[in-house]
Amino acid sequence: MAQYILRRTLQALPLLFILSFLLFAFTNALGDPLAVFAESRQRPTAAQREEIRRRMGLDRPMFEQYVTWLIGNDWQMIDVNGDGTNMQPGTRQGVLRGDLGNSFVTRKPAWTRIEERLPATLTLMILLRHHIDSGAGHWRVLSHATIYLC
Repeated sequence: MAQYILRRTLQALPLLFILSFLLFAFTNALGDPLAVFAESRQRPTAAQREEIRRRMGLDRPMFEQYVTWLIGNDWQMIDVNGDGTNMQPGTRQGVLRGDLGNSFVTRKPAWTRIEERLPATLTLMILLRHHIDSGAGHWRVLSHATIYLC
């Protein structure tokens, strides 16, 4: 049994990495993340947009962005000011170490945004599951008592 669990776990790891890369690629293909800044009251100029792009690491190739998202950037030198001169070690730890980053909209850590909404989401999930399960059970009982008794 332990060998079976180990084999299934080792089979699942590549699948998780492939799925995480596809998820990252799809969210990256949705559009420019800096569009959030373009909709703000103070629209950044082209030079400011390029500075923000360098500071956030969006000027790098997609695979490098994926690796940074996955394992963090504390092993890289990053451009803190976006001007190309002030390079410092990164501070993000990456998704594998529990750092989900900051929200583009609120600038708050993403994990706190998730914690704010998690209780309502779980409550809604439990209520929906209860209603679907009880409806399916009622349908099964009623359908069993008609045709299938022959």
